Amino acid sequence: MAFLKCSECTNMLKAIQISHKISQAGEQRLLEYSPTGIKCSDWTPVNENFLGFAEEIYCPSCFAIVLVEKEEFILCEDSRIPGVVSHEFSSGDVLDKLKKLAEEESAEIYIHSLPAKEATFADIPASTPEPIKDALLRMGIKQLYSHQAQTSDAVNCGSNIVLVTSTSSGKTLSYNLPILSRLYKHPEERALYIFPTKALANDQLDQIRRFGMDRTKDQYSLDEWFETQLYLGNRSIHIGRLDGDTENRPRRRIMERAQVWMTNPDMIHYSILGQVQKVKYATAHHIRNYLSRNNNGSIGILKLIFSRFIIISILLSLLFPMEA
Repeated sequence: MAFLKCSECTNMLKAIQISHKISQAGEQRLLEYSPTGIKCSDWTPVNENFLGFAEEIYCPSCFAIVLVEKEEFILCEDSRIPGVVSHEFSSGDVLDKLKKLAEEESAEIYIHSLPAKEATFADIPASTPEPIKDALLRMGIKQLYSHQAQTSDAVNCGSNIVLVTSTSSGKTLSYNLPILSRLYKHPEERALYIFPTKALANDQLDQIRRFGMDRTKDQYSLDEWFETQLYLGNRSIHIGRLDGDTENRPRRRIMERAQVWMTNPDMIHYSILGQVQKVKYATAHHIRNYLSRNNNGSIGILKLIFSRFIIISILLSLLFPMEA
């Protein structure tokens, strides 16, 4: 065991971990050694003592790097999805790398450039709970795009939404923000997230983890492959993925406790259709995948469940949105 012992001073059993995954300025958390391994506290903004420090584990007394054994590091590895904003990378650099890769692989690529458009921003809605505002700030989000704010306002007014925007335009935040805000204020309510593939559901489960402090190791045991628990201020929101791979134990837990169910039309049809009356909000991602004539079953399921909800947020991308 490493005991988090500093090689430069006598300090041991405690250390400070620095991460830049979510915030450019950096975040820190306390690591404490215990007989069962290393325990990790919540991430907080980096204080002035560690400003400018690289991603490492440091002694809290002399600020020297604390070496951690490989098997111990697994317990404190920062597995969160990195937060990336547009000014942190150059599209020119990406294109140069693609061109170089195409030359190495003797492949042909086509590059089509569109003129830049001035972004239109809006303030974060005043109705957003403070812990969720704090989560946005941790992710470097100080303003919303106008369509994100308009979606949030419309959902709060009880309207049904069809959002049509291009790739990487912030659709995920458009529905996560108003739904998480509502669930924070109303713990008895639930939301249904419908995705066409398991891979997309997995990605969205990882994305939503960025909102909260994950303390699952300190609470009842969750299956991290299918579940997460967001801690937002004095509230927690349990989120689970329900598909054909979900095992019986996490499935029961999700059905009983989770406020957000992530699933697909087939799973709704075969397993949880009788439970959807518990749900108040729904999002359907890439809905164009369900609109073909070969998907009559999915269309029927969507019509059935959508007719029961007060608010539906439907996310899609279409070439001709007026034909939707």
